Amino acid sequence: MDLILIFHCCSRSSAVSKQVLDLHFTLKTLFVNFFKDRLADEKALNIMHNYLLLPLLTRAYDESKLCIDDIATSRAQPARDGRRKAVNGASHVDEGGRATWFSRFLRSVLMVIDLWQHQEGTWPGFLIVIDLEKVTLSHLARLDLQTVQQFLYFLQKELLAMLNIHQIGSRTIDKFLPMEALPKEAGGQYLTFDSARVRAAADYYVSENTKRVSETARPGRPKTITDIFGGIEGSFKKLDID
Repeated sequence: MDLILIFHCCSRSSAVSKQVLDLHFTLKTLFVNFFKDRLADEKALNIMHNYLLLPLLTRAYDESKLCIDDIATSRAQPARDGRRKAVNGASHVDEGGRATWFSRFLRSVLMVIDLWQHQEGTWPGFLIVIDLEKVTLSHLARLDLQTVQQFLYFLQKELLAMLNIHQIGSRTIDKFLPMEALPKEAGGQYLTFDSARVRAAADYYVSENTKRVSETARPGRPKTITDIFGGIEGSFKKLDID
């Protein structure tokens, strides 16, 4: 399935697919915050209870697959152990905007997307709807720079041009997908959030964890994280934060 997905996204070019395949598994090996030792265990499932990661049944108007990610903060209540957990498929960011929230959120999103693609195969496109209603500056101020750097590595200018921001209460998103396909909390009519598929697919992550690069076997010089970002001489060396 990995080869099918890469061949599809590379417009069926064998030469490009080889390059993307190498880069894909190299990054999965080096970006340990996102991809190292992923398991559908209780720890991972508890994190997913705190973030809504919901593949939608309805497709966008261009037949792209839809997924909604909700990192809202207000629709949670204390659990029996005193921690705050999600209610009715909603979710929350840790109180105080703890620095690890963004890394855990992206790790969970990537786990669900990888499993979803493994189960369904190729799509005409993929559209992610992210609810940022309750995200505050306190959360943004506590972002882990390493996580942001690795995340931005994927956001080339072509992807940035595809981003659209929709105001609360507007229906501009109707141009891309039917509003009723969204969960009720997001203004739609779709209510189901079923995390059982992640639990049932525990064996998938055990197998997927073995698909990493052995740099000692690479012809020439092994690649490191410095080869991807150029060390501290990159843009983050000049980043000023007030």
